[in-house]
Amino acid sequence: MKSPRPVVMDMKIIIMAFYAFSILAMWTASISPAMRHTGDPLFYFKRHLLAALAGLFIYALASRVVLKRLLPIAPWLHLLSLILLVAVFLPHVGVEINGARRWIELGFLRFQPSEGAKLTLILYLTASFHKEAGGYRRPGKSTSLKQYPLLITAATALLIFTGNDFSTSVLILSLYGVVFFVSGRNPKAILFWASSALTVGLLFLLRGGGFRSGRVASWLDYLFNGAPPAYQLRHSIAAFQMGGYFGRGFGSGAYKNLLPEAHTDFIFSVIGEEMGIIFILGIIALYLLLFYKFIRLAEESKYDYERYFLLMTGSLFAFQSVINMGVTVGLFPVTGMTLPLISYGRTSLLIFMTLLGMARSIEKDIARRMS
Repeated sequence: MKSPRPVVMDMKIIIMAFYAFSILAMWTASISPAMRHTGDPLFYFKRHLLAALAGLFIYALASRVVLKRLLPIAPWLHLLSLILLVAVFLPHVGVEINGARRWIELGFLRFQPSEGAKLTLILYLTASFHKEAGGYRRPGKSTSLKQYPLLITAATALLIFTGNDFSTSVLILSLYGVVFFVSGRNPKAILFWASSALTVGLLFLLRGGGFRSGRVASWLDYLFNGAPPAYQLRHSIAAFQMGGYFGRGFGSGAYKNLLPEAHTDFIFSVIGEEMGIIFILGIIALYLLLFYKFIRLAEESKYDYERYFLLMTGSLFAFQSVINMGVTVGLFPVTGMTLPLISYGRTSLLIFMTLLGMARSIEKDIARRMS
């Protein structure tokens, strides 16, 4: 049987393009002197490569998943994510790194529950807004979940925020804003709640003291008062300046040796210095192409739950990539957020590949209906 024709561009081609950028960037970031503490100059590169291979396997599995069959169990999947987010704070289970408590350590395995929460929340919100519209009714049971999605989303964001991850908590709240808007609700309401949540979050950051408030305060001072940029940002901007249009050459970057998180938060700066603005524009174009693909798929779909899932997933890619890129040029404070599908972060990579696989499954269904 002939495979359904892809919408816009084959997902596998887009993934391979991201993987090419990622492998090149991770290779050069891993061989910097700043990584010598690992004992193996290719330590992070090898782990990233294994995660990338596992991601392809997970993508193949997820591309066979029927989204509608997951909707009834989506609340239970997200409940598991909430339990894991609480487990982050348990002694001998949760791990604190660079002032943030985001990881769970299980001997040979370390993972970030907040990344999994992005996936399960998208599924939960898809199920909730679809169920509210009567998407799957069960005899004798109310289909109204009108008040629960916002409450569950806020609880998820609060748990992540408590672990010192303000940017991801804002990202989580934005997913609710997307599905709320797409489902045709009053946009004034979501603007009110979003602005209120952001204001409260910023007050907590600025008044809470410690590491995260210092980051935000120094960023605001730089942005509005012309103060010198923080250490990471200073070297990140210099890396872009040295790269110019065509870069200094692959492996020739100097500022990756000075950036504390060159393989994660500031991988975009490494690419900018070594490969230049041309490569930078290529990466931005790739994210725009992926986002456009999600929009086109949502337009072609005739089911609301497919549209909710696709637009939330596309928005997650868009928002997270914009935040990461914005951090490297000073538009946002340093967040610790990965560049989707490119920078180091095994949990993040596997979750994004799962989302892409499920989007591919929807695409195949849409293509069959169109043929």
